[in-house]
Amino acid sequence: MGIPGGKTAATYGGPDFSVYPGQHVKESPADYFGAILPELQRRAEIVFRFSDAEQRREQVQEVLCVAWRDMLRCLKNGKRFPPASLTYYAILHVRSGNFFRGLHVQDAMSEATRIRGRSALEGLIDWRIKLDYTGFLRSGLLKPKEKRVFGLLARGCGMKEIARRMRIHHCHGWYLKLRIADKLTRYFGEGFPHG
Repeated sequence: MGIPGGKTAATYGGPDFSVYPGQHVKESPADYFGAILPELQRRAEIVFRFSDAEQRREQVQEVLCVAWRDMLRCLKNGKRFPPASLTYYAILHVRSGNFFRGLHVQDAMSEATRIRGRSALEGLIDWRIKLDYTGFLRSGLLKPKEKRVFGLLARGCGMKEIARRMRIHHCHGWYLKLRIADKLTRYFGEGFPHG
């Protein structure tokens, strides 16, 4: 990967990507990885640019961890590893849902547990509020359509499913959901947590 004239990127202050540790370089793996780190990070950020900011940071860190692990494995086995290949396979690894830390996690809050569907985190409600949904439904605040939407939401239906079942436009379903939220707040008081 030389530059015309027999020069390499290292000549211009960048890491020499044409040379790999374990071949004929005397630097340590940590020094080499530190030299290629900005390039690995840049490539990972480009690939995951459409993720939200927090998720993108997590994905880039996963790529860097996987690339480090793979580089050490290659060194141990005496194999060549261009930085582009390290990045490519690390990105594929993360994109496929695999993680450096593995998926056999017992922590209920870990992303791996959430992905497998073993747990779901929900917000804590204020225990001072008595949630009497039967009383709310009998209060007469809700119109028949709103009661039906409330029942379908309680069963876990999404807005498109509710709109399909009720034969209404999904925008009207969202409108009904907002009206229900306002009525819930009025019935239970201002401290009522709703999403």
